[in-house]
This record gives sequence, structure tokens and C-alpha cells, in this order.
Amino acid sequence: MINLIPLPVKYEEKEGKFTASNKVIIYADTTLKTSASALLELFSKVTEINPKITDNRADANIIFKLVDNIKKEGYTIEINSENITVCASEFAGAFYAVQTLRQLFKLDYQKPCMTINCALIEDYPRYSWRGLMLDESRHFFGMETVKKLIDLLAMHKLNILHWHLSDNEGWRVEIKKYPKLTEIGSKRRGTHFLAWGRRDDAAVDWTPYSGYYTQDEIKEIVKYAQDQNVMIVPEIDMPAHFGAVLAAYPDLGCRGLQIETPIMHGGEKNGPGDLIACAGNSDTISFLYDVLDELVQLFPGGYFHIGGDEAPKAEWKACPKCQNTIKSEGLKNEEELQGYLSNKMYHWLKSKGKKLIGWNEILKATSLERDALIQYWHPIRDRRVEKWVRENGKVIISKHQAFYFDMPYAMRNLKKTYNFEPSKCKLDENYNAIIGVEAACWTEWIKDEDRLFFQLFPRIEALSETAWSPKGSRNYANFRLRLEEFVEVLEKLNIPYAPLNITDTGLIETLKTSKTFISQNAHVEYEKVKRNKQEKR
Repeated sequence: MINLIPLPVKYEEKEGKFTASNKVIIYADTTLKTSASALLELFSKVTEINPKITDNRADANIIFKLVDNIKKEGYTIEINSENITVCASEFAGAFYAVQTLRQLFKLDYQKPCMTINCALIEDYPRYSWRGLMLDESRHFFGMETVKKLIDLLAMHKLNILHWHLSDNEGWRVEIKKYPKLTEIGSKRRGTHFLAWGRRDDAAVDWTPYSGYYTQDEIKEIVKYAQDQNVMIVPEIDMPAHFGAVLAAYPDLGCRGLQIETPIMHGGEKNGPGDLIACAGNSDTISFLYDVLDELVQLFPGGYFHIGGDEAPKAEWKACPKCQNTIKSEGLKNEEELQGYLSNKMYHWLKSKGKKLIGWNEILKATSLERDALIQYWHPIRDRRVEKWVRENGKVIISKHQAFYFDMPYAMRNLKKTYNFEPSKCKLDENYNAIIGVEAACWTEWIKDEDRLFFQLFPRIEALSETAWSPKGSRNYANFRLRLEEFVEVLEKLNIPYAPLNITDTGLIETLKTSKTFISQNAHVEYEKVKRNKQEKR
């Protein structure tokens, strides 16, 4: 059995073995030199081997070769007893070949393996979009955690970090034209820590909470991600999930209410719940344009996410400015007003060379520009997405049942993530509309790095294989066997993870437990594992 995650497209074992030694010499064609250096660094860091890089291919026994006809992000590795030849058509493919060699030589295990079997590996991804969404509005983790997460995504051949930087509970990025976003919107008086049903004072930790990234920090993280072939896609949620903005600039709301940055998820018990931008206010549009103008300079990738989910329309129905805009623009209703706002952002972003992404609720507006990219998260069937796909619209799959990693394992188990197929949400892949899959990790109940990684691992391993490996080669029982060995990597890297005996409990299906239990159960699982680790130390 080949112990690789994700499983490659083809692995053919050959006679003989290759042994790495101090005589390992690496050569790389110019485009692939960065990948060669990365392999050298890995060997040097964890073994006593000290490979060298040469400019003479004839001297080398590990060769990185630029070949035009290799698929995008793909590679081949040919291992014989004398040498290893990596072929790729671009940096990304060579980078992923290094991740495969990293596993073959067990460079992240307690005992690296310097002798490996001869083999031929041909590999390329099933989907071009293989991602994770990290919410830093609810809890802020900081640069070092994000860099560590980028390392782990890259190691698993995942190439997208979708960064949720704004929501009701916090604004997390410096905008020079609007300093109150960080002076006010990045701070809150306390943190809601119990489950969704509790919204009283006893459900709040009244420790003041704050945090945001400067633009220089954003640039550093983006550059770090680029070096790991990870594209960062920023999200500024609009028009709903706008509470932190309205705390800083209340005139951007329909009623101009003076509020604090919200604490309670889903709205304050005795305060405004419909925290939505005023779509009929020209100042709101100007504000959003200004914010986008600063952020598109920080994120060079070709995409920008505007959220668009869970937008309540009661404020708009009672707002004279919104109603006047509906009338003057010839819109049918408030849903079309959101489409009007989305299309304004679409055209503004397009003028900056970016493609708009939104959660699938933005399809409630029938006028949405056809080139927008839809992210499908709803746990229930959305016929609008099905229609969008039939009409050749593009979709990222983030279905709640398989890819919401903030949920307890008892509710969203590992097998559901691994076995997910688009056919389960009635999307026919023949339309060539599904560009990939992305997991989401919302952080209402995730307050620190340990808990974050506990929720993500070993789910990331399952996501990796779902996004990369061919449908026909995946087998959950085989994956679990490989995973039992792979968790040694997480141990070596000191990454908290959920024990495999709880990752497929399926408890939620049999007990039909309440949301309160779900949240508290996850906390109990996490604290128990954390306590056991501390006792071992």
C-alpha cells in the first residue's frame, strides 16, 4: 500500500530502490530552481544528509526537468536505483512533486526513510480550486498561526486560503481611508461563548477583545502564501454581517443607529439584529469602492469575495433611500436591490482585474452578472444553484454536510467529507461548472490555535484527497489505513488533531441532539484531548 495523502493519479512500483546519501546532488531547470531548493532545505533540516545543488545536469541524481506537456499543477516522478527525475510544466507542479517526495522519504516523521522503492508516479489535481475558508472576524489568530496554516495547506496540495476578514463581531484589516474600522470595528466588549440558543449575559465572556492586520502584515502573509503556491482570496462581507462597520460608521446603515461592535452571534437579544448596509445610500457604495480599492492592491490573486449570505431585508423595506433606489432603478424588490449592489461590486472589481465571488444566496437576485463565481454552502437543496450550473455558471462546492469544519465530528464526520461527490447536491459535473471544493471554518466557538487545528485535522487530510485525487481511486477504508500512519506527521509537527476514534461517531444522527449539545460536545472533545496531551508532557 502506498502511504501518500492525497493519493496520486497513478503509482506504479518498479524493481529496485533509491537511497539518498551525502552524495545526493540536485539539478533544476531555471523555472523549477525554487522547488529544488525547497527539497534541499527539507533534507538538510531533518536528516544528516547535506545535498548540493549543481548547474550540471550530468552530475545530479535528483533532477527537476521542465516539460511542456505536463498538466497544470501536475508532475511526474520517475524513481530508479540511480536517480529521481521530476517533470513539471510550471513551479506549482514541481512544488507538489516536492510534497510527494517529502512523504515518500518520511521527512516529517520521527524517523525519515532514506531508502525508497523505485516507482513511476503521474499526478495532477481533480479540481483547480482546493481551499479552506478561515474566519478571523469572530476570533483573531494572528500572523504566525496563519503562516502555519498556509504551510499545512500547501503540504496537502491545497491551493486556496479564503480569508473572512469582516463580520458583525470584528473588522480585521487596516483601511487607511477609514481608520475607525480598526479603531472601533476591530474591538468588542466581550465574546459570546455558549451555543446559539443562549443570548444572555451569562453567555458572554466580558474580557475585551481586539485584533487586526496592518497592511504591511497582509503583504507579508500574501507573499508567504505565494511562495507556497497558495492564493489568498479576501472576503469583505456585504451587505449583511456588517455590524463592525456600522459600529464605526453608523451613517452607512439605513437608520444611522449608534451601536457597539456586536458580541452576540446572530444579533443582540435586545438590540438590532438586521445589521445591514444601506444599499440605497450613495455613501455606502463609495465606502465599499474605497475599501475594495485598498484591498485589491494587497491581494494580487484574481478573485475577491463579497459574502452576500444571510441578508435580512426588513431594514430595506422600511428605508426611504432603499425604496427610492428600487423605484429609480426599476427593480422588482429587495432581493433585486441586493443584486443591484452585487453587480456594482462586480463591475468595480472587474475594472481592477478581479472576479467576484459570493455565497449562493446572491442568486436570489435574477439579474446577477453571469461571470460571477458562486460558493454553494447551503445544507438544503438550492434549485437556483442547479439552474446556474445548467446555464454554465461556475460553482465552488462548500456544502455544509461535508465541508463545515467548525462543526463537531459527531455532526460532520470524516467519512462525509471524504466521500462527498457533487452528485449528492444534484449538480451534474458534465456541465463543467464545478471548479473545486472548499471547506469552511467559522470561529464563533474556536478561540485559540489548538482548538482551530483540532477542528481542522484530520479533516484537512480528507479534504485534500477529495479535492485532488481521482474519483475512481478513492476508498475510505484504504484512506483510514493511510491516515493512521500519517497522523505521526501531525504529532511530529506538534499539530493538535482529533483522535481517530471520535472522527466518525455519527452521534448526531442517532441522538438528534440540540445545537447547544453540539457546541458543548465539541468543547468537551477538545478539552479532553488537550488535557491528555498536557499529562503526557
